[in-house]
Amino acid sequence: MLDIGGGFPVATDDQPLPAPADFSGVVRAALDELAVTDRPRTLAIEPGRFLVARAGWIVGRVLHRRVGRGSAGEPMVVIDAGMTELIRPALYGAHHEIRALTSTGMPTGLGNLREATLTLVDGPICESTDRLGQHPLPVLQRGDLVAIANAGAYASSMSSRYNGRPRPAEVLLEADGSLRLVRRRGEEEDLAAR
Repeated sequence: MLDIGGGFPVATDDQPLPAPADFSGVVRAALDELAVTDRPRTLAIEPGRFLVARAGWIVGRVLHRRVGRGSAGEPMVVIDAGMTELIRPALYGAHHEIRALTSTGMPTGLGNLREATLTLVDGPICESTDRLGQHPLPVLQRGDLVAIANAGAYASSMSSRYNGRPRPAEVLLEADGSLRLVRRRGEEEDLAAR
């Protein structure tokens, strides 16, 4: 058996990936160079994050807007989700796209990116690593909603209760479009009981 492993990146709008057929063509060509008796009978691939990262989103609410607080004078927003819900940016600088769902209290559409400003997004923990990066966002105010992309392979499995933060609720979007609560939001009592 030959296990090629994982590590397959997740496609983003600005970084498309080769099609699976392109990848399989390269692997097939490499295996064809081996003698028939040396070829593995079984080929395994572990595409975990490639398959599930895009299936999960984190929805956060803007807690604060600070004008001119970034290092280059850009606006900053603090949202109610951060390193306890998605640790990858803090651990190794991973970038997850953030999109505005509402702006100044109104639903947004794709057209709002023309009016977007590079905005620094921070989480609610007072740690220098609780930073979700810079993102082109429209003007946001307290209470607006944002969505953090490609969190399916990381958020639930890597979330923590650090700094007394309760775990967030998890909601499943069913095939028929209905929503189902699969984990309720943690309560303060849950933290004390553990």
